[in-house]
Amino acid sequence: MLALMDRECDLLRESWAQAALDRSLAAQLFYGRLFEQRPDLRAMFGSDMIAQGQKLMDTLNFVVDNIGQSEVLEKPVAELGHRHRGYGVKDEDYQDVGAALLWTFRNLLGDGFDADVEQAWLSVYTQISDRMKTA
Repeated sequence: MLALMDRECDLLRESWAQAALDRSLAAQLFYGRLFEQRPDLRAMFGSDMIAQGQKLMDTLNFVVDNIGQSEVLEKPVAELGHRHRGYGVKDEDYQDVGAALLWTFRNLLGDGFDADVEQAWLSVYTQISDRMKTA
């Protein structure tokens, strides 16, 4: 499923270790940015955004923990895509979610979010979201 170079995997792990130091803040930044850019998506989420943020952070952590193991990621990512389709997520929504995710990392990591780190996150997000769309 994922085709990433070893260096990209290392960059993802290293940057996630920094970004995840305050998972609550990361989730708040992400959803704040997403809903600022796409207020129409807010209706897809329940009222407990703290729990939603924890789910997001747990999912990102799972992906990073298993980044070199496509066989471990395949089924959960497909199931996640299937669930998201049931929530009403459309293929075009993934681009805005990805932009909000990159914005979040850029803001959390500052100078640590260089072009290589950005490309690594964009690559993994694109591959995962493509798989989610086809589920």
